[in-house]
Amino acid sequence: MIETERTREAIAELERCMEAALAEWRRHEGEIARIDDELAKARKKQAAAARKRPRAHENGEAEADGEAASPRKRYERTGRQSLLWLIRTRGVVTTAEANDHWQREGRAGRADPDLLALVRDGVLRRERRKRGAGSVFSLIGR
Repeated sequence: MIETERTREAIAELERCMEAALAEWRRHEGEIARIDDELAKARKKQAAAARKRPRAHENGEAEADGEAASPRKRYERTGRQSLLWLIRTRGVVTTAEANDHWQREGRAGRADPDLLALVRDGVLRRERRKRGAGSVFSLIGR
């Protein structure tokens, strides 16, 4: 009979602990739901603010919240448009002159890939220089 009474007490204690744990779990579940709601509101506010402020690459500055600015820059003209403008104004351009122009505009790398793409597309003519390295580029039809 003593064993049965101890067993009943143990079962009753276990039931009390389970009820307390269930109540605690429900309280935490409610808190988690409240936190999720607050996070959703904060995400909406952040998205609305991001739509209103200019991006870092548009104004040349780093983001105010500490994010690094995009390494890509924006220009008035594409690289190819810029090279075509240079060749139209000068008539004939060497590879070195094109690369100097490219660097003066603040562009990364070299102009060579864009020059060769314009040659491949049939927009520019490429002639090897008689003296020195590089090539001379001119518009086809000029």
